[in-house]
Amino acid sequence: MSQYPSEILKITLTPMSRFFFGGEIVFGRSGAQDKRRRSYLVHSNIFPQQTSILGMIREQLLRQNNLLSPWDSKEKKERAKRLIGNTGFGIKLTSPGHRALKTSESFGFIKELSPLLLEDHNGNLLQPVPLDDGTGKEGESLRWSKKNGFLTLVNLDTKRGLPLHFAPPSGSSISASSFFEKQQQVGITVTNRNKWREDRANDKEAFFRQSFFKNRNSELATLNGKGQSEYAFTFWIRVSTGFKQHGYLELSDAHVKLGGEGSTFSMKVEKADYADRLDNFLFPVAYRKNVTPPEGYRRLLLLNDTYIPAHILKENDVFPVANTASFRFFSTTLEGTTNFHLLSKEESTAKWKKTGKKQSKKYTLLSRGGVLLIPEDKADLVKKEITEQTAFRQIGYNYIQ
Repeated sequence: MSQYPSEILKITLTPMSRFFFGGEIVFGRSGAQDKRRRSYLVHSNIFPQQTSILGMIREQLLRQNNLLSPWDSKEKKERAKRLIGNTGFGIKLTSPGHRALKTSESFGFIKELSPLLLEDHNGNLLQPVPLDDGTGKEGESLRWSKKNGFLTLVNLDTKRGLPLHFAPPSGSSISASSFFEKQQQVGITVTNRNKWREDRANDKEAFFRQSFFKNRNSELATLNGKGQSEYAFTFWIRVSTGFKQHGYLELSDAHVKLGGEGSTFSMKVEKADYADRLDNFLFPVAYRKNVTPPEGYRRLLLLNDTYIPAHILKENDVFPVANTASFRFFSTTLEGTTNFHLLSKEESTAKWKKTGKKQSKKYTLLSRGGVLLIPEDKADLVKKEITEQTAFRQIGYNYIQ
């Protein structure tokens, strides 16, 4: 759809109840052929993966245009392909360099996604705060020092670590753990009812504990009947403007499912007042203080989880201050698909063609809020390596400031 101009849509997702975003640790065997990923204790992530957001938007476009499978004609299937593309997110790694290239120009009319930000009920946007922009031992500010060739974050409290914070363009930062309240559920059988052990049909004696998140002021969710609550997730998408020319309905407000355990959100769709660049939503990093990198270094903030090959960090003497996040995704195709919710435990070519869905290997990303200290003479090269991971960049990862 490259012949059409594009526009930017702002998407706001407000939790309507508790929500659950899964990670590496799961109950039972489903999705956990690796026994190390099984546990009786499973905790929700605060943020969904960008691939989950992309999948939700693609599903809503199909649903709102009455193009969900099964298709009763070849024409409807071709219209579905034109609308959202034939395949979901995928990666093609190059060698040498190991850049993660996008596998297609776009996902139909969807061109690209932005990182996910937080928004309060007054419309204030909040961006990740650099992990080194905070206080340490005895309330002293963190600062960088370089002695004898070694970099040190002075006043770091190793017991407390470097918790993630968010902040508006001006004002105080807020800990990421303060936005949503944890809610726990305890049961006697694993929720997916799959075998916990190979020799048992169902482990009914196995207690499990599952943690969810919900807005702290849940009573706000019914204010004015608009589903408004204390905090919401906000992101932007760039789409082609050729919907109407091909007889499609544009994306509109809806109640959507995102994540696991029936997590439901109120989705609000607005047209942004700019039309070409997704990074127009970014604002300058102006938090509690101005952090000064050591002499001879430049400092990069990761606005979202970021894929960068380990050898790039090593070869360019990058000093990362960041947590890590495990990343897996489901590869999907419209060919032969009858139900996108089913995942075959086998990843053979035959099963892939039949189900249209398989799970990727695990990637390790540097988490949002992380900081990279880079020698000045190598900073531009590292920035280029980050932004040219086009598969990740297209769906909202690998954004930096």
